[in-house]
Amino acid sequence: MPQPNHTLHIANHRISLRIPESVDPYLDELANRPAHDFAVADEQLPYWAELWPSAWALAQFILQERPFPTGARVLELGSGVGLGGISAGLLGADVVMTDLHNKALNLSAENWRFNLDLPPHTAMMDWRAPDPSQTADWIIASDILYETRWLEPVHQTLLTCLKPFGTAFIAEPRRNVARPFFETMIPAGPWRHTIHQVEPVSPASKTLIDIHCLKRQDGS
Repeated sequence: MPQPNHTLHIANHRISLRIPESVDPYLDELANRPAHDFAVADEQLPYWAELWPSAWALAQFILQERPFPTGARVLELGSGVGLGGISAGLLGADVVMTDLHNKALNLSAENWRFNLDLPPHTAMMDWRAPDPSQTADWIIASDILYETRWLEPVHQTLLTCLKPFGTAFIAEPRRNVARPFFETMIPAGPWRHTIHQVEPVSPASKTLIDIHCLKRQDGS
């Protein structure tokens, strides 16, 4: 049985994770698929297999600020290794971790079991076709605005999956590609937007991360 190979200490919590030692096997697998394969055509690179600084920052924000009550339904977008969802689960939230990749969902579930006694809940989610049955009062995500093609789908996913007057927290490392999302799309939508800055928490990173708090103002 796989075992965790990383231990994180975040806001007085000890979190055990298994993180792939290298993304190369996943890149090789993708390279060996035929050109007409959907994953190849869709350029589904294995970003999910790494622990990004934004995930550290989101976990620190969740565990320090405790932004939602015990039992709150929390939907994680782009769960990757599952750190954000695990952090919410440690506060007693009812979490559904979603991702486009089955391997990511399996890894998120595996890491959840290392840290919590409750069974994990996962679901596949393509932001280009968000599932309206997966709704929540709270949405969390880290570093999901890394390509221009995802800006509008992420916004539509928030509108589809976040309940009226709900709140989303998106950890973002100030990527230039994400600026239109926060400077154009969000101001034009039903959002009250505030920003919390999180100091670097990963020893390997000096990246400053912004936690964007998006409170939905409409009742539709």
